[in-house]
Amino acid sequence: MSSTILGILASSSAIANNYESISTVTVTGATQSTIVFSSIPGKYTHLQLRGILRCNRASTVGEVQLRYNGNTTVTDYRNHGISGTGAVIASYNDQSTAGGGLAIVSGASAGSNQFGAVVWDVLDYENTNKYKVDRALSGTDQNGGGLVRFTSGLWIKTDAITDITIFEADGSSFVTNSTVALYGIKAA
Repeated sequence: MSSTILGILASSSAIANNYESISTVTVTGATQSTIVFSSIPGKYTHLQLRGILRCNRASTVGEVQLRYNGNTTVTDYRNHGISGTGAVIASYNDQSTAGGGLAIVSGASAGSNQFGAVVWDVLDYENTNKYKVDRALSGTDQNGGGLVRFTSGLWIKTDAITDITIFEADGSSFVTNSTVALYGIKAA
């Protein structure tokens, strides 16, 4: 039994050593419409963004997305996913959207100081031989009832990703203390 636990611990530390912090952005003003990571180094296999976010959208839930290299062409992004509250499950497919990585966070009507959590993985961001794929796992409280969403997205470009802009889908802004950290994932 103990050798199994040690094996799990050993592989966990090996995985942790493959993540390298690149940058962290925290909203310090009253609001901020985007969070931007630019000049992303090209020395990793994948990227991961980890966020604790709240927006000023007039709802308990906001939707945030990723935009790559400043590309705003809606036909270049696709998203599909599933969300659930524990009582209701819904799926969606969006073929005309302003960005990838569609995730949910807390909106202005959520309880005071409630923030949503999201983890985005951007796979093979430097590979110029294929389209880019992202996935997001996100969740937030809806004043006593939870909501989670799992999304996968596609950016229909082969360009290497050098910058990522995070934005609220309806044009709302992020509020003070919203934070996103960018990590590079080294090849195993």
